[in-house]
Amino acid sequence: MLLCSCIEDRTTIIFGRVVDQNQQPVDSIMIVVTGSKSLHAIPLTQTFSGKDGEYQINMDVEKNYVMLNVNIPPYSIGNPKLYTRYKVSKTQKNGQQINTCCFADIGKKTQWDFELGPK
Repeated sequence: MLLCSCIEDRTTIIFGRVVDQNQQPVDSIMIVVTGSKSLHAIPLTQTFSGKDGEYQINMDVEKNYVMLNVNIPPYSIGNPKLYTRYKVSKTQKNGQQINTCCFADIGKKTQWDFELGPK
């Protein structure tokens, strides 16, 4: 008799670093994760970059979410440092520069690094 495990591990780790155009760490930048159940994105969690520019989000994603998006909201009241000084200029997923942003793999570890340029 063949038994299978039908329990899918949906523990997701999203981490990375936020730096400026000179590769210096930028603290206090809000990173938001939204999840999609169908066509609607729902905010799931947020964190801020630390003094070293680094951030990490560990989350157990509910089964009904099919996609996760990681972003730095440009117009958020909760992100005044970004809003007044910076804009996102480059993004890297797992060390590779990418032009589309920023899907995280559910049940895996994904690195998203953000480079900010002056406004």
